[in-house]
Amino acid sequence: MSEQQKQTVEGSTKTTKNTNNSRYMHSIFQECDQLKKEYDNCFNAFFQKFISPEYRHSSGLNNPCEQVHSVYRECVEKNLKLHKPFDIDIDEVRKQVLTDLQNEKVRNGN
Repeated sequence: MSEQQKQTVEGSTKTTKNTNNSRYMHSIFQECDQLKKEYDNCFNAFFQKFISPEYRHSSGLNNPCEQVHSVYRECVEKNLKLHKPFDIDIDEVRKQVLTDLQNEKVRNGN
């Protein structure tokens, strides 16, 4: 394992306290950490509204954090390909997942 990979793995387990006294887990990649904070803040704000009795649940899926999550996910995926901290080939994982889904559909007759 390279020094970069060791630092990444070690950094992925750090947690800190936010100003609102909640625990925060850093992103696996330092360069994605700010994006993760933005996504976590968005999700936490949405979730608090979502679980409120006053929240009006609609039949359509409305994810107010979709855009910031997408940007964060792209950052993580880019860095997984670049640094391979866990010796994972993200493209190979995707192929395997798609194959598994197709096999499951065949087994279920879909």
